[in-house]
Amino acid sequence: MIRYPYRKHNRKSGVDKKNGNSPRYLKIEACLETNLQQIKELTSNSPDFLIRRFNVGLKADVPAAIVFLDSMAKTVNELIMRSMLSRPSAEVAVEVESAEALYARIQNHALLLGEVKDCDDWSSMMEQLLMGDTIILLEGCEKAIACGTRGGETRAVSEPTTQTVVRGPKDGFVESLFTNISLVRRRIKSSDLTLEMFQVGSTSLTNVAMLYMKNIANPRVVDEVRKRVESINIDAIFESGMVEEMIQENHFTPFPTIFNTERPDTISSNIMEGRVALIIDGNPFVLVMPTIL
Repeated sequence: MIRYPYRKHNRKSGVDKKNGNSPRYLKIEACLETNLQQIKELTSNSPDFLIRRFNVGLKADVPAAIVFLDSMAKTVNELIMRSMLSRPSAEVAVEVESAEALYARIQNHALLLGEVKDCDDWSSMMEQLLMGDTIILLEGCEKAIACGTRGGETRAVSEPTTQTVVRGPKDGFVESLFTNISLVRRRIKSSDLTLEMFQVGSTSLTNVAMLYMKNIANPRVVDEVRKRVESINIDAIFESGMVEEMIQENHFTPFPTIFNTERPDTISSNIMEGRVALIIDGNPFVLVMPTIL
């Protein structure tokens, strides 16, 4: 469990008892060495958290570092290091008056990435780092750049093992959230297919995607599913059955109220009928609701 560098606070509400401010939003230090040392302490100096130090600028006078989780990040060497250390990109530090100006020029001109985010507190920075993003820290800057490098080993799309058919598609959901979303979008090529993202689990920070057709689904059903997912209060979610138990209304009925499947064509047809689907990251079984007899 990551222990963030802040004072003792109320665990239930996440509010500092001393001044009422949320301690999760402690600012990042301007000193690069202090930030790197703090990351090492937070991760217990784990060997798969890698730190690469370098200098930027034509005079190589601006200390910087990238931090990434080796088991979760991809394309770090190909994209980030090449972007930061190439000669044209190294010139971004010329004629800048402050660390913030250098930060902005790196973010806007140097990085050859599609996803770049700002992190101005420890909570958001560690969250992005643990999800597989690469963090760029600069000396004298109280912010960090999170680069979208999430990856790692995932199972390839294959035929479902529990719901096989003789005639029909042979692809099935896998453990990757965005792979599963793409399997649905390949079948429903419509801008009305709406995606909403949630994070469930205060420790696991499991991503949950809600998919529905905005012109077909009942808005009251969509609002009810959204409210129930947002009300889940638990430390960790590891599979769709846990979400199902927490959002269903009647636990003792002999009739199912939430249906689950690992077939993308089944989920797509249910979405087109006005139902709502929940895809949980790390699980190949997708939930669909409401279910009727």
